[in-house]
Amino acid sequence: MDKKCFERDLVMLVRNQNRRIARNAFTLMEMMVVVAIIVVLGGIAVVAMQTFSDRGNEAKAAAAVKQIDEAVFYYQLEHKTYPPSLEALTQPDIFGKTYLKMEALVAPWAGAQYQVDANGPRNHALNQEKPDIFIVHPSGKYMWGNWATGKLAMGS
Repeated sequence: MDKKCFERDLVMLVRNQNRRIARNAFTLMEMMVVVAIIVVLGGIAVVAMQTFSDRGNEAKAAAAVKQIDEAVFYYQLEHKTYPPSLEALTQPDIFGKTYLKMEALVAPWAGAQYQVDANGPRNHALNQEKPDIFIVHPSGKYMWGNWATGKLAMGS
């Protein structure tokens, strides 16, 4: 009887060890769930980063519009007229002074450009005698300008 008990105990021990070994590994389903969770989290992170990038570009555009507006103001102060173009602000005058660095005219979005409307309809509506300086978002939904409200939805 001792021999039978020993064999039975040995078989049970081997079975238990096999079960422990099998439970120490992950199943295919567990691995697929983990990969799916990582993919979802990665997608959320990409969308969040895109939002932050868009906000950064919007802030850059608004700051550049203010900088260009100041350069136009100082140009007009010295020359008693508005510059013929924004590029004129980057050209050195007879003293070698420029009103604006060329980098300030680089738009944060590909294909977008800063623009000037010498008639200044938005600023004139606010009783301000200065040209409108603005940039239009590539989507065409928004524009930023040197008027009091700054950002405008298109069509307003």
